Amino acid sequence: MNDEALTLDPARCVMLIQDLQNDVMIDGGAFAETGSPEHAKEQNVVENVKALADVCRAKGIPIIHVHYIVEPDAPGLKLNAPLFQGVKDTSALVRDSWGAAPAEGLEPQDGDFIVQKMRMSAWQG
Repeated sequence: MNDEALTLDPARCVMLIQDLQNDVMIDGGAFAETGSPEHAKEQNVVENVKALADVCRAKGIPIIHVHYIVEPDAPGLKLNAPLFQGVKDTSALVRDSWGAAPAEGLEPQDGDFIVQKMRMSAWQG
């Protein structure tokens, strides 16, 4: 392993905080039964992401929050996979709901950017 410190150029970096929403990773969320809340706690996800975001902000590195948002009753949601059917059946990630909100501690801060994706992937389509 190389012992040199990692140096990042803030002008060429960005931090993405993607899908860290209540329904995805918090107890009481629509997908809690998958074990994701326990895994997130074991890995200290909220604390680690928050600490890294604070460092990035201090260094002028932009933060982009990517949230999966579903409209009420999931119109237009393709139900071609069990995951999508689960999103609809549990009324998960509905716009302006507790489930669609970012996990406590990971709320966007002044100067952060927010992308609301209407499909599972933020990178396709």
